[in-house]
Amino acid sequence: MQKRLVLDKSNLFTSIISSKKLTIIAKSVVFLKLKPKKITAVNIILSYMNFISGANFSFSNWSISLSKLINQKVSKQAIFKRINKNFIPYIKAVLEEILVKQLKNNCTRNCNLFSHFGNVYLQDATHFSLAAHLVALFPGNRTCGAQRAVAKIVTIFNLKKGCFTKFDLSYFTKPDSTFTNLIYGVLEKSDLIIRDLGYFMISDFEKIKSHHAFFLSRMKLNVAVYDVNTNEQMNLAQILKKKKRFDGNVLISSKEPIEVRLVAMPLPKKAVQERIRKAKADRRNARTNHSKEYYYLLGYSIFITNVGKEIWKADDISDAYKTRWHIEILFKSWKSNLKAQYTEPDRYATETSVKTHFFLLLIYVSAFIMPLLIIIEQLIHKSKLTMEISILKLTSYVALNINDLLSNNLTYKTLETIAYQTKYDKRTDRKNFVEFMYS
Repeated sequence: MQKRLVLDKSNLFTSIISSKKLTIIAKSVVFLKLKPKKITAVNIILSYMNFISGANFSFSNWSISLSKLINQKVSKQAIFKRINKNFIPYIKAVLEEILVKQLKNNCTRNCNLFSHFGNVYLQDATHFSLAAHLVALFPGNRTCGAQRAVAKIVTIFNLKKGCFTKFDLSYFTKPDSTFTNLIYGVLEKSDLIIRDLGYFMISDFEKIKSHHAFFLSRMKLNVAVYDVNTNEQMNLAQILKKKKRFDGNVLISSKEPIEVRLVAMPLPKKAVQERIRKAKADRRNARTNHSKEYYYLLGYSIFITNVGKEIWKADDISDAYKTRWHIEILFKSWKSNLKAQYTEPDRYATETSVKTHFFLLLIYVSAFIMPLLIIIEQLIHKSKLTMEISILKLTSYVALNINDLLSNNLTYKTLETIAYQTKYDKRTDRKNFVEFMYS
């Protein structure tokens, strides 16, 4: 059975990237020189996937998983020796191969809200605490005067194709804005990129426009706004006090102004109070001594975009930005269900083992979790069933059943069972993400 698992082409992971391709990549980066006896290019990835959802990351747990997979004894030292300088280039190359293939092969899902765009990309980052002695490699935030070690994974997710297209592993103190260029490896004409305030760069908005693509971002409240006709600075707070809403073209930046569409809509009273409370509690805001106008603007959702009124109404812009929370749900599913946190004991924690864990995690997500979600959604559509799949429930199911999912073929009956167990609960008070996107 274990031998069949490795060779079985109907295994979901090896259907995404074949054992032969994995071996070719391993040889190209000199991860494999001779024909391996135990630790093959595919086995080392499959064994990682087999244990990580149910056990903390450690070389001991990894060796147990690999031993079961190949039905031979493998020590933790044997795996540790294989995780050398050539292993990181290997798994990075495997990940890149998977991302390119998924972007090329996945079908585009129809969505009325995004029907005018090609691909729709969400860019965001998530963070993971590490052992303190890694602070020089992964510098993080300070707590009680001591700097922590924190890794950052920057992601770009293709919303219409349901797959990740870019990753970058970095450190907490490196600003999000330095990763804006990551999109240009995939951005094409008529594509849309949705980002939060961390990626706010006026020069980058101009660059996206030069690619004949679109952007949607929240607006930084300290950025000056100018009238497109007179070039005179506008007092947005005073305008909103009179009109309560705003939707029009403005110029931002005084040096090299760029024309954008600015949309401002009032928030519910409870949300406004929470924003103001957080702003006053933040020591960084206290140092900047924000004005009354700043706190007034906290009562509004303010967006900038280059999508015209002929495509989106003001409410459409607000709805489009809400889809950014999908990537936050994906991050939550990693941390809550897939044991994404790095847990190797501090004395064994190294730069190589940290990178090994996170790049293998991203392979697991990209070549197993997301393809499984797409396969189940296709089954539901083909069978004309009225259900939507929760990514949180799906990752929880996979974590509990990963051994069976890797060891057996994904039959129609198995997929039906997974769909039933991982579907959203029916609610009348609110829509789930899938209903919101595709209704």
